[in-house]
Amino acid sequence: MSTLPPRKSHHRSNCIALRKVLILIAVFIDLIATNAKVVLASDYKSDLVQSSRSAILETGFSARYFDEHFKLVEVFDKPGNLRVVWRFSLNGYESLINDAIGYYTGQQQKKIYVHSIKNILGSTRNIQTTISLQKAKQLLRSCLGRYAGEAVVFMRASQNESASLFLTGHTPSKPGESEAAREQKRDAERRAGQSDAKTDQPPREDDENRRPLYFAYVNLETGKCLKRQGIIAP
Repeated sequence: MSTLPPRKSHHRSNCIALRKVLILIAVFIDLIATNAKVVLASDYKSDLVQSSRSAILETGFSARYFDEHFKLVEVFDKPGNLRVVWRFSLNGYESLINDAIGYYTGQQQKKIYVHSIKNILGSTRNIQTTISLQKAKQLLRSCLGRYAGEAVVFMRASQNESASLFLTGHTPSKPGESEAAREQKRDAERRAGQSDAKTDQPPREDDENRRPLYFAYVNLETGKCLKRQGIIAP
């Protein structure tokens, strides 16, 4: 009595199909986990994105430099929320650039977009060289000592300067204490204040919350550090 040979090809095709499904599921889960935004080719061609690109080019970047260093992250095209978000990348540094957009109606009811990014950046140029991240962190520590809130920003330090990349940070609110611990402490103090029977006493000014806060910006082209003072409001 003869037996039928095993269906290897059918089994193999099922395995391949299952593998493809698993890969698609894995990609989908990864997108959700990272909150990634899928940018379509059609997004680059939209009037809003092209207008934002033109506005940034008008600040000074060349078209070739822009296409090499700017990537579209997200587009918001809804009433009351017109924005284009770009990612600027250079020598391992990355900074998000948010272009909030307004508009007015011109001739033949055509929308004329007004871009906030032109005021934010002012003038720009094709930046090529930067210092290393390790060197930038050393300079930031020299300005501030211990610091928190490290971030890379693309901005202009003053109205008379071109926009540049900066590594920024600020002095910790209190040495050795995390923001979560400070918030828990504030909550406990508020609860204690609400249950305090001595309500006839006037509230005291919280000296700790009014202490100076310093910000520093290290220019990633020149290494120059700019330090400014702010106030932690209660």
